[in-house]
Amino acid sequence: MAILEGVRILEFGWAVAGHLTTSWASGYGAEVIKVETRTRPDIIRSFTPFKNDKADLNNSHFFARENAGKKSITLNLKHPQGREVALSLVARCDVVLESYTSGAMAKLGLAYQDLVQVKSDLIMLSSCMYGQSGDLRSMPGYGMPLTALCGLTHLTGWPDRAPCGPYGAYTDYLVPRLNLLAIAAALDHRQRTGRGVYMDAAQLEAGAQFVAPVLLQAALTGEAPTRVGNQDSQAAPHGVYPCAGRDRWVASPYSPMSSGRAWCGPWARRIGPWTRSWPKPRAAWPGPRSWTSVSPSGPAPRRPGR
Repeated sequence: MAILEGVRILEFGWAVAGHLTTSWASGYGAEVIKVETRTRPDIIRSFTPFKNDKADLNNSHFFARENAGKKSITLNLKHPQGREVALSLVARCDVVLESYTSGAMAKLGLAYQDLVQVKSDLIMLSSCMYGQSGDLRSMPGYGMPLTALCGLTHLTGWPDRAPCGPYGAYTDYLVPRLNLLAIAAALDHRQRTGRGVYMDAAQLEAGAQFVAPVLLQAALTGEAPTRVGNQDSQAAPHGVYPCAGRDRWVASPYSPMSSGRAWCGPWARRIGPWTRSWPKPRAAWPGPRSWTSVSPSGPAPRRPGR
């Protein structure tokens, strides 16, 4: 039995983060009903690629991927009858997720206080960029600027170059993980207490969790974090190193658990000159156990096979 089997979720979503939360929920057995409106189609319905290269609101592969596993209904939520249908759906659902700008649901008469009148033990999660309170609550936005606001863009790249940032709207694929965990926890809470819960899940706060170690280090040392390229404070050798020839490289993702603490010392800085003698990249980086025994004060590692 899937963990969310028997759970019904009503989604008032926009763009990606909310969509992915409920799509992943459907993968764990939930029944998801997506509410849209023809007067303002979801923005990602216009995203390429399109089926048969024909631009159409129903042809976006991107939209289909992010909304897999859902049922769908179109409602004019500004019309009294559309709102009435929405409330009838709420009464039959366990969870409501909305990812509109703060205050949008209240303007439609669909705020949490309105919904609990028809479903007293309702679980509702609101997922917008800045949350439902604070000076920035009414500011709309998308994942790419949010990735920068969380600090992820600043931390990605080389220390002597401008930040390059992770690919795309990175937080759109981080936030749903925490949203889904929050929904699962709320369902457990309701099962134990019989009470629903409202959750204000600001995407900025969720994204900041993924740079928590860096924030903690800055708080302790007073030093601003910077970019470190391919280096990793918990792993060595960890990087991409040149081989002999033109544009030939070898990647090493070793951690202390797999490569031994001896490699966390001066040897990590001597890997590059060593790999330059390799005539071609290797299919797999040879582990330290295949080398001669080394220590930070010992000889340079012997290339395997010699």
